[in-house]
Amino acid sequence: MKKTDSRFLKNLLSVGLILFTTSYSTDYSLEDLDAFKAQDLISEEEYEILKAELQGATLINDEMIYSVIVNGRVRGTHLKLLKKDGYDYIPLIEFLEIIRFKNYDFEKNKISMKVGKDLDNIDINWTQHTATLSNPNRKIQFKESEVFKDGNEIYIEIGLFKEIFTESLEIDPKKLLIKTYLTFSTPFEIDTSLENRLDNELTKENKNDIVYTNKNRFFDIGYMRFNVQGELSKNKGENFQTGWTGDLEYQGNLLFGEFTTSYDIKEKTLGDTYLYYPEIYKNHSLEFGSYGAVERELGLSLKKEKGYFYVGKDIVIRENVPIGSRVELLYLGFPIAVQYAENGIVEFQNSEIKNDREYTLRVHEPNGKIYTIDINTAVDFRQQNRGEIEYDFKIREDHNSKKYASEGNIYYGLTENLTLGTGYIRSIDTSNDRTQYIDLFNAEAVYSNYVFRMPYTLVLGGERGKEKRTKEYLEAQIQIYDFKVRTEHQNFGLYYDLETARSYTIEYNPGNGYSIDTNYYINDYYNDKTERNYDVGVSVYKNLMRDLLVTGEYSTGNNNGDEYSINLYYTGLHYVNTRLNNRWSENGKDFESVLTLMNKNLWDTLDFSIEFSYSNRDESRFTFRFDLNYDNWLSAGMFAGKNGAQNYKLGVDKVVDLKNVTRNIESMNSSRVKVIAFVDENSNNIYDSGEKLVDNVEIKIGSQKEVTAENGQAYFFGVPNGILYDLNPKIRKPSYSLGNNKIAVRGTNTGTIEAFIPLKAMMTLSGSFIVDKKLNLSEKDITDIYDNTLIKIKDKEGKVLENTIPDENGIFYVSGLFTESYSIEVDYLGEELNIPPLVEKIDLKYTEEKGNEIVLEFTEKGIVLLKN
Repeated sequence: MKKTDSRFLKNLLSVGLILFTTSYSTDYSLEDLDAFKAQDLISEEEYEILKAELQGATLINDEMIYSVIVNGRVRGTHLKLLKKDGYDYIPLIEFLEIIRFKNYDFEKNKISMKVGKDLDNIDINWTQHTATLSNPNRKIQFKESEVFKDGNEIYIEIGLFKEIFTESLEIDPKKLLIKTYLTFSTPFEIDTSLENRLDNELTKENKNDIVYTNKNRFFDIGYMRFNVQGELSKNKGENFQTGWTGDLEYQGNLLFGEFTTSYDIKEKTLGDTYLYYPEIYKNHSLEFGSYGAVERELGLSLKKEKGYFYVGKDIVIRENVPIGSRVELLYLGFPIAVQYAENGIVEFQNSEIKNDREYTLRVHEPNGKIYTIDINTAVDFRQQNRGEIEYDFKIREDHNSKKYASEGNIYYGLTENLTLGTGYIRSIDTSNDRTQYIDLFNAEAVYSNYVFRMPYTLVLGGERGKEKRTKEYLEAQIQIYDFKVRTEHQNFGLYYDLETARSYTIEYNPGNGYSIDTNYYINDYYNDKTERNYDVGVSVYKNLMRDLLVTGEYSTGNNNGDEYSINLYYTGLHYVNTRLNNRWSENGKDFESVLTLMNKNLWDTLDFSIEFSYSNRDESRFTFRFDLNYDNWLSAGMFAGKNGAQNYKLGVDKVVDLKNVTRNIESMNSSRVKVIAFVDENSNNIYDSGEKLVDNVEIKIGSQKEVTAENGQAYFFGVPNGILYDLNPKIRKPSYSLGNNKIAVRGTNTGTIEAFIPLKAMMTLSGSFIVDKKLNLSEKDITDIYDNTLIKIKDKEGKVLENTIPDENGIFYVSGLFTESYSIEVDYLGEELNIPPLVEKIDLKYTEEKGNEIVLEFTEKGIVLLKN
């Protein structure tokens, strides 16, 4: 057992003994205490405490000297309380010395302390009669008699001491024992924590981490979603009509990327079919495929992933997710919208999505597993760090003309402040009864810096094309405390009707629950016409209680009527999230309200949502919708709407792993893991052809547990991606070890991870000594030489692994070694021979037969290694 282990066990026993003996009757004798002390089960301090209790504490009772237990550990045995005017006082400085606390300073009329791991402040001022604490932030007013200074000591009344410093404080006058739990860690505990952390770091440093992840494959069978629904539907005055829908969705590895496609069984049409490469280059993704259900179009995009894009002024959040997933959009931790993935893609377009906010997508996979994606909608003007490049290329086929529209932009960070960009747009013009390309070329410079600590950005750019299709523009933005001021000026060529366009925006966002933005637009046309428009918007967002988020919006302008909304998001119910959206438009004439109840994945099997909606348009339309998915196979739903319209559906919605359709998958966003255990004969941690495969090795990943077969292999299915799993193999054969390796897997796509477990064969080094006959030594002399010979085996870092001596025949064994390089040191410590020590490097090889043997010889000149 290590020293640290024995010390911990001893401390554990002593604490248990103290707690037991101070909680119950004294069922021990003085002889028992002497035995405990002799066996080092209790310390000297603990011995004195228990002895004093046993003897009734008569020796120190008159002086009121107490023993002290702080945070469960004995810290002192001689704390003398002061009794004055009927009150008990603790000497603060003496108490601080007992817990070895020294981080305090005396000032004229106060003492200042920095306590605990976070160095929280505690100030006690005995002239102003206040104690000030930083954690929690509060001020305690006390009476003049509760704190006083006498020489270098500060005395604090027991009740006030408890309020300032402790979670609990108990004083037992009979046992003369003070038990207290402080509100901060003592120096003892901080030192122990640092010691443990250092031990952990040293352990980590000595470990060789091997992490396996997915290798992109040319082809690897993936996952299939089966969604087949039977339907009953009717309108008012009609009979029910039967129908059905059927869809298949597939996701898997192809051409070293993620291949996704879908097929409508009923209509016999192929859906979007594409290959997706999420990390092809520095946060850039590549996607290409064939899109559309009837009129198919080829397309390709290469872009830097941000998770959102703009449609006009609106922001659309878009992400690739596992097929069959339900995705919640969270803001400030509250779900504000829910969408179901279609063919592996989810999109959110919501009035709550605004610039410079942080959102989270919470992805619920078909079996109830959950992961999150963070989205930040900060306006960055495509600014790049120095040396960084952002690419944005799109190509899309036009079905009618059979031509391809394209767009491409490149942005390069020339310095930390200056980014240069250039690009082109090729669009298809079908006017004038002919089809032709229109090409536009652009260039842009983005400069960001600070003035008087206020960040600003300037954007200068232009666009050129034939027939005076030109545009020059200037954008400027500056952040002045809580105000953001932005303006944009554009000049257009004669091809366009618009000559100049100017916009001015002021946003006020103090960050305490509301924001205000105002916009003013001026458009000048070549026909001398001028348009002036404005709009004002107010957004309010506030947490009322922990579980309720309230948001509100109001907007008005000279072109649009007043619009306003009030939304409530409540998460306080145990199994259900509640959302109530209310919106008024057309100056309050039109009103729509939607109440949605969404479950939190009840019992990890049941997924349902209920929706009620009302609108005063369409003859006061009222609708009810219910959807349910049970345990990744049963799907049901109903809808009731205007004029007695009804719809009921029931069917199967199931996702399976096509490599093993009988297994429940852990996660749709998951990988398969193929584990191969082998004997690493040359200790290179790589499987080399011909190395022995090892069976009966137990591996656990998450809740799955497998044992390698005769071919050394074990398979795991549906291992969630993005999580680092330590394999921690249990090697049932005692002749093998993992050595210093630590094996882990982390999935990134749906491909198969091949995780090799290099087992180190534990070898035995056998050695034998011979003595040169020229030394003319007797058998007794030779035996004495062997008795005085020390052999040290060291690893590559020089750490001594084994000390041994040969037997009377000169033979020794060292076991538990691996197939690595070691050094052997042989020292003769006797007086019979005057020879220097031997230091040699030896390489152990893997063998299942004789093992590794060395032969050493004592000669007149020294010790010689004859055979390695």
